[in-house]
Amino acid sequence: MRQLHWYLARLSDKVGLVAGLACLLLLVIVFYAFYLLIPAQQKLQDLELQLETMPPAQHVIYAYESPSEQFFSEIPHIDDVTARIETMFNVAKEQGIVINEVVYKDEQRPGEDIVHYTMNFSISESYPVTKKFIVNTLAELPYLALEQLTFERDETNKNKISTHVQFALYLVR
Repeated sequence: MRQLHWYLARLSDKVGLVAGLACLLLLVIVFYAFYLLIPAQQKLQDLELQLETMPPAQHVIYAYESPSEQFFSEIPHIDDVTARIETMFNVAKEQGIVINEVVYKDEQRPGEDIVHYTMNFSISESYPVTKKFIVNTLAELPYLALEQLTFERDETNKNKISTHVQFALYLVR
């Protein structure tokens, strides 16, 4: 013990107090690192062993659908055109409107999947009934657009107006 004391006193004279404290601090850091790393290394080996014994997991594939893809996926198919037109006629029938002659036309631009299906017809009713029919039809068919609307007053019956309506139904081919 005397020899250790003599050695430390001589070392502090040669190196200095600050350098001695730095060496002591470095020694403490090395022992602390070993204290932390050895258990962590053991834990890592345990996890690797657990991983080897676990059954393989199923892979989850995340598929992102952009808003435009989601919008186009909800547009009805061209095969549903008769059901969509029937819905329009049912709304008219519920309000007592008679649609006599309808002119249908479908057009598709090259390279596009969307079909622009137009329907032209005339009805003769009062303005509130016509307005209610148009609003209810647009509410029932979200992919229906009102493209043209023309009013003409009937001279013989002041309560009724002749309305020319052009709807466009958007469908996917």
